[in-house]
Amino acid sequence: VAANNRYDAEYVKYFTGLSHVPVLPNYCGYTGVTYNPTRRQILVGPGRGVKDHFVQQLDAAARNKRFQNQPLQFKRIRDLYPHFEYSDLAAHPCIVLIPYQVSLMSIFEYYRMGIPMWAPAP
Repeated sequence: VAANNRYDAEYVKYFTGLSHVPVLPNYCGYTGVTYNPTRRQILVGPGRGVKDHFVQQLDAAARNKRFQNQPLQFKRIRDLYPHFEYSDLAAHPCIVLIPYQVSLMSIFEYYRMGIPMWAPAP
């Protein structure tokens, strides 16, 4: 038994009584791409449960702000890409993370591709 992050390792130990659960970090080399921002929309994701209201709040807060001489524009990943390639994601300036659980494989993938990530503070 192994886990891909410390939280999951501790969870397994707690609920199974195992004393040692190794952590095997995610490499995520299968993405095969690196950060190459050519599109202007800032992504919001990963994909579950990002409400319209939240995206509207981001847009309102960013009103009159600019990136590369263009107004900031926030888009949910699933709105832009019902089915995406990793190169699609790597082409955006950054991703605003709205995690729906403690450990998300997509965060490891974004990190591997070198995509800047923003996350809410508690």
